[in-house]
Amino acid sequence: DCSKKVIVCVSEVEESKVRKFAGGLASMLEYIEVKKGARNVILVILQSSMLDKSRWPKEFGIFEELSFIDMSGHTSRMENFQRLCDKVTVSKRLEGMNYTSGDSRDEVIAYIESGNCSIKSVVSLMKTHEFDEEIQWKGCQWFTSLEPDHDFDIVEKHIEMRNKLIASEVSLTIIAAMENHRDSSRVQTFACWTIWHISRTWRNRQKLMALGIASHILQSMDLHVMQPSVQKYACMAVATLATSSIIAMKFLELEALGRVLLAMDNHLYDEGIQKAGCKALRKFCRSENCWRIVNAELVAKVVRSMDLHPNSQLVHEQASAVFWNMSFDVLGNRFLIQNHVASKLLKVMDRFQHCASLQKHILGTFSGMASIEVVRDELMRLDVGLKTLRVMDAHQQNEDLQQVAIALISILAKSKRHNLTLMRMDTGNRILRAMKNHRHSSQIQETACSVLFQFIIWNKHSFTFQNLRAQQEISLALRYHPDHSGVQRRATEALEFLYFI
Repeated sequence: DCSKKVIVCVSEVEESKVRKFAGGLASMLEYIEVKKGARNVILVILQSSMLDKSRWPKEFGIFEELSFIDMSGHTSRMENFQRLCDKVTVSKRLEGMNYTSGDSRDEVIAYIESGNCSIKSVVSLMKTHEFDEEIQWKGCQWFTSLEPDHDFDIVEKHIEMRNKLIASEVSLTIIAAMENHRDSSRVQTFACWTIWHISRTWRNRQKLMALGIASHILQSMDLHVMQPSVQKYACMAVATLATSSIIAMKFLELEALGRVLLAMDNHLYDEGIQKAGCKALRKFCRSENCWRIVNAELVAKVVRSMDLHPNSQLVHEQASAVFWNMSFDVLGNRFLIQNHVASKLLKVMDRFQHCASLQKHILGTFSGMASIEVVRDELMRLDVGLKTLRVMDAHQQNEDLQQVAIALISILAKSKRHNLTLMRMDTGNRILRAMKNHRHSSQIQETACSVLFQFIIWNKHSFTFQNLRAQQEISLALRYHPDHSGVQRRATEALEFLYFI
């Protein structure tokens, strides 16, 4: 009870020791929280298996928001010992302080910087010091540390933490910070960054939009036009919020498109802004909204981003996604043709062969463009068919990419001449391989059976597919997807014509 700080060691051995005492582990941890508060607890991991919070005893749930110090191995102990000492030192200074006192400002900042905070404590401090610019941006910065930027690094615990942020009224705190510190680029940067993270969940997006977050983000962009960090994270926030077409339409009504394009114009050589800008444009160019905004200037600016950042996979990935959405709009398709986008994308395919998502976006763009017969002929002349098969060979286990590739082949094969050309490239073998590798994918099975039917009926290739044992894969598609009407119809058609032509 007299200690200024409590160090809680997390390991199976420590847990078994504590359970021997009266009341057990739960009682001890609850007592610590009541007496000292979560902000005065330092979690130390002594066993490597406990680095995964999902393996912690359920009693530790009251401290799951806290960061921990890894001292599970000799190397980590040596590296993190000073960090532990620093946290203890900070806690001594913070003990008994009056957060509302002007003299406590440095202590509050030190506490937030320590990282050993809880969501509730940071929200409380930001409310208490709502007009202190440094405390506000430090608090927003701490919120951004709770979740990684890259989607592929996000796990279940990050989603749970994201929902806790919303439940703790963080959104109201963020909006207050943005309003009270309009001229602070630091506050606006980390506020937009936090909004980007927490808006990854659909329900959170609805709550944020209901609070009018869109106008606050756009206001930040207007007030900090030449500040790269504000523009980047504002564009990322817009892109994430505009995931649904309804919200995208709301942003378009607020003239967000002009702000995004202006950010890209003012920061031509900033890779982060070009990527974020293209990501926002990608959401605006959905089929429901594309006809409202697409024009030659918009396409030219996306092409410019690609030209200025030829080695940026991230920029090309988002730019090609913009084109994919545009390609299914008649007007958008026309502008893609005028800007010779197909030839540019083919060069990008060669440059980033390893990136499956980028290849998928490009093949998707070609699918939209190939709906026009003249363009289809041009794409085949540019060897799009051959490049598509090479992509299928390089990414055989990527279900989404295989699906998009087969869909593109089905469009290219609509003419008898191209159908025969594709068959000579051993396309049938690639399609059957995709069916075998992704038997549980109803989309791949349906599209593949449809393409097989096209090949068989157009050029009488039934003998070729008999030799490839297509019957086996088509029969398995019927067996694996008995309740999928599309698979059943397409597979039955393919089987019927396989042996009757």
